Amino acid sequence: MKHYFILALALLCLQIAFADDTATKNVDSKIEKVTVYLDGAQVTRTAHTTAPTGKTEITFSGLSPYLDKSSLLVQATGNISVISVVQQMNKLKEQQKKKDEDELQKRKNEFNRQLEDETSLKDVYAENETMLIKNQLVNSDHTDLKVIDLKAAIEYHELKLREIKTAILAQQRKITALTDTIYKIEAQLKSTNANQDPSTSDVVVTIDSKLGGEVSFNISYFVNYAGWFPNYDIRVDDISKPMKMAYRANVHQNTGEDWKNVKLTLSNAEPKISGVLPTLNTWYLSNGSVSNPAALYNYNNAYAGRTPNASVTEVQGMVYDDTNEPLIGATIVVKGTTIGTSTDYDGHYSLKLPNGLNYLTVNYVGYKTQDIPVFANEINIRMTQSNMTLDEVTISSSKYKMKREELTSYDKMGYMNSVPGVSLRSDGRPAQTVALETNINTTETFSPTTYSFDIETPYTIPNNGKTYAVDIKTQTIPVDYIYVTVPKLDNDAFLTARLTNWDEYNLLDGEANLYFEGTYLGKTLLNTSAEDDTIEISLGRDKNVSVTRTKLKEFSKRTFFGDKKIASRAFDITVRNNKKQPISIVVLDQFPVSTQKEIEVDKQEYNEATLDEATGQLMWTLQIPSSSDKKVGLKYAVKYPKNYIVQLEQ
Repeated sequence: MKHYFILALALLCLQIAFADDTATKNVDSKIEKVTVYLDGAQVTRTAHTTAPTGKTEITFSGLSPYLDKSSLLVQATGNISVISVVQQMNKLKEQQKKKDEDELQKRKNEFNRQLEDETSLKDVYAENETMLIKNQLVNSDHTDLKVIDLKAAIEYHELKLREIKTAILAQQRKITALTDTIYKIEAQLKSTNANQDPSTSDVVVTIDSKLGGEVSFNISYFVNYAGWFPNYDIRVDDISKPMKMAYRANVHQNTGEDWKNVKLTLSNAEPKISGVLPTLNTWYLSNGSVSNPAALYNYNNAYAGRTPNASVTEVQGMVYDDTNEPLIGATIVVKGTTIGTSTDYDGHYSLKLPNGLNYLTVNYVGYKTQDIPVFANEINIRMTQSNMTLDEVTISSSKYKMKREELTSYDKMGYMNSVPGVSLRSDGRPAQTVALETNINTTETFSPTTYSFDIETPYTIPNNGKTYAVDIKTQTIPVDYIYVTVPKLDNDAFLTARLTNWDEYNLLDGEANLYFEGTYLGKTLLNTSAEDDTIEISLGRDKNVSVTRTKLKEFSKRTFFGDKKIASRAFDITVRNNKKQPISIVVLDQFPVSTQKEIEVDKQEYNEATLDEATGQLMWTLQIPSSSDKKVGLKYAVKYPKNYIVQLEQ
């Protein structure tokens, strides 16, 4: 027994000696660089300290509580060896409160005091009103009052009562205004204090130094609740000039740490999505087997089972928490794209949808991510809080084919030569650096599967979930301007810009603000999912191009031939260019298409238009000089049995 006691005592002494040999030190670190992905971000911190001889346990505090442990990487330079790296949650040290939050709280308290004063004053006026009504001089007991005294008493009573009621109304207006201001401040406070968990992360690094001295650390890790989506400003000052496009990113983050004056890199990579090629297993059929596995997918939200409406092209609404309070800074993205937005101070959002994509992904820190089918133009979304603890957070074409010489074309410009030594693109071409038109300093880099923008100007992105605009580049882009009109349905001409070889510009799907000839036209979608190398950007209506479609009565008639009717129709289409420049315009119309052999369509005239026999669509491509017009037309006849009722016009 004595030997066991001596052995235990010796082990205890060794542990104490070892503990005494290990020094401890808290070291501040600074965020130097952040690579923002479409979903998530890679944070890089640096730190500098001096290490004594022997073992030292260095603690870096104040890191994001949402960092992914498996992504944590610590690199050190100096005469040391890194023995271990441990990440742990710090529930005692809360994230530092922001100065603007403290200021907002002070303003809220001041307005609350004003509200109390104004409410008290309103109560005083109300008591005066009650006293005045109860103590009226005019009653049945005052029979000795003269008429003149009675009149004076009534006028006095009416005057005082009017003054009091006016004062009460004025006080109520002040109270309403103060209440509204306090509500807005509370909403702003909720926005600035978006993080649901006040804890932070610590990274503890144990080093061993033989000689001691200066040590530098580089700490990098992946975090959730951050991302970016693109946005564009498209300006066309004149159709004789190239298009100007300002490319910017809307960056948001709720990571639990502020990014102050950091170098940003914006990447289109998606590290959360597996890059492993899936395996195609044998597909066995048996009685009762499920033919559509996708039908088993549960969207896990209030709208599960709703069918999306493909005709909806724009959606708006509110995002609430589970207490029906608006959520500020919630991100809404069209599922499978980079088209997105975030909610404003009132929790409101608005988003355009590309054709065929009708699901929204809604995200907010501390709440379950929801996939919402878009079944209406207005959808209000209620989020539910996630029960997951921080330790459980893991990373799991062109429509109109035209000859090139028919377009209003401009030479390409704005490119520098290839940079030697950089990675090749997926098509084998070397990376290029685009010569920018503005002072925005951005470097583009490519890899075989992704590309990124290195923003040289430092940015500050606070930890509040709001979106902050980061300028990427402004380019002058050569495009082909084409007008398109469908006068059978609409007499206006619509201007489109055709952008060829768009993959050279590294564009992503996103909303775009349109400006034409100095006028804001609204929003459109830049949809890069075209199957060929050309995308079309709609620039809206141009009232300086007028179109008329006239039915020619002398050719519109109905005759009989045996047991058949023959109905004829003819139309003239006139396009006038009132602009100072020549234009290219595509005019679309159609012949009817028969679905029964008893109904015959005779396509008599269509003035050299291109005819699609299957659809009956006619397309004229016209070059119209300034202040000139051109006329085209179509004529057809339909033969059908007398007892048939055929709709010849729509």
